[in-house]
Amino acid sequence: MVRQLRIYGRVVEPLKGNCVVASYKGLGRELGLSTELLERHPFPGPGLSIQISYAEELFMEADFVETQVLIRLMVDYANMAAKRNQYVATPLPIRIVGVKGDCRTSSYCVELSSEHTQPNWNDLATYARLIQRVCHNVVFATY
Repeated sequence: MVRQLRIYGRVVEPLKGNCVVASYKGLGRELGLSTELLERHPFPGPGLSIQISYAEELFMEADFVETQVLIRLMVDYANMAAKRNQYVATPLPIRIVGVKGDCRTSSYCVELSSEHTQPNWNDLATYARLIQRVCHNVVFATY
């Protein structure tokens, strides 16, 4: 699945070598992050990370298909209600570590994608929060 996403430009390849803050800020500008986010101190600060998701084996528990349908229904409904930016949400069949409340947990990751070159980051943040509130087996949402 990652290879297919890479072909369509949906995966940002890991950075090689030692990158300095300026390199990450440049990448952030190319991805369309706001100046407010890129110039805050300390950079990158809480909530901004570059994460590499990888799995040797698929992670699909009995609830995977149910979770997949529920997530797609939520995002499709939000798209229809907003009558604007169209997003797609795809649960990835990999186990990823995240934090829920005060505990570390591992479960599904959801990938949000869009045809737009400049996505609305506020919409994406709203979708990520909504998905994690409704689907307790989702610990991470990425774009």
